[in-house]
Amino acid sequence: MERVIVFCARDWLHPKAGPVEHYMYEVFSRIARWGHYVLFVSHTHQIVRFQRRCSAEMEVVDGIQIARLGPRALFRMMSGMLLDRIHTTSNTVTAFDAVIECVTHRPMMLAKHTDTPVVPLVFDLSRRLRASEDPPGPLIAASETARQKLGRAGFTEGFVVRAPYGADCSSRPSPGTRAAVPTLAVFGSVPRTLRAALARLNKEGVCIDVDVIGAGEPGRSRSRMTYRGPLSATERARIYQRAWFGFCVAGQEHEALEMGAWGLPVICSDTAGAHEHVDHDRTGFVLPDRDAARTLAEDLLGLVQDEALRRRLGTEGRLRAEGQSWNRTAGLILATIENLPKPQQPSASRSDACLVRK
Repeated sequence: MERVIVFCARDWLHPKAGPVEHYMYEVFSRIARWGHYVLFVSHTHQIVRFQRRCSAEMEVVDGIQIARLGPRALFRMMSGMLLDRIHTTSNTVTAFDAVIECVTHRPMMLAKHTDTPVVPLVFDLSRRLRASEDPPGPLIAASETARQKLGRAGFTEGFVVRAPYGADCSSRPSPGTRAAVPTLAVFGSVPRTLRAALARLNKEGVCIDVDVIGAGEPGRSRSRMTYRGPLSATERARIYQRAWFGFCVAGQEHEALEMGAWGLPVICSDTAGAHEHVDHDRTGFVLPDRDAARTLAEDLLGLVQDEALRRRLGTEGRLRAEGQSWNRTAGLILATIENLPKPQQPSASRSDACLVRK
């Protein structure tokens, strides 16, 4: 059994939780389900306590032990203090086998506080950071963009483990569950480009129902557009089973894999995340920067009128999701943890941080 302590500023119950927290939950809930011990350390948020979305500063959710240290402003300091306490009061070999640090801009340099191997899990990276001359161990890149930034920081491919966003492929789309009328599932706030495209189609007599997930007041409807608010994975699955196609706004492109797992063609704006999660004209469409509203209207019209096109893109999307599942991503991270050196006794000097300021 591996014993892992994870440091991430927010947990997935935080009201502002986003793609990073979703990734951390999907990966480490699986690792916990596979029989390993996971302690997830985050900061406390008063809104969370007020809404009673968590019951205590220490609780177990889906097999993960959550510890909330205090306000965000003190999170870095208190994280180091926690590791210092573990280091001085117990044998680190028996306490934890690995420390996972979630890096979204710059690391907390946790390696200075412990002899346990520290593995940065990188989502984004400041341009001012550079690799140390002798990196102590591997790093994990959660996306192709993160891998490229690590490369620019000076890390060779041999140090970087690519563990991309995944999808839950445990269920399969059932025939006959699609809505009777064209339905679009939107993840995130509806952009002007999409509103303009829908208005253009409406003038041509093509009406599309829209389910908006994660934005707007739940239950509010406006011109065939229904706002669902934040939904659980099970509730999102019900929406995706009904929809004909999906749309992911900028910053939420990772959800394209989840939509693809339910057989939906997916449309995204032209971003790095879109090119990473959508294969243009194979699992969906990536909109060009110029005249995006007209192109989006044409793509939606083609999907409405051509069932064979929807089926082809949806089938390819399912195959893409199956090859990039959350189980695979969690397995890559677990394998990285299992392959870390297991010292027989604490070392006299602590490891150097693998990221330093330029």
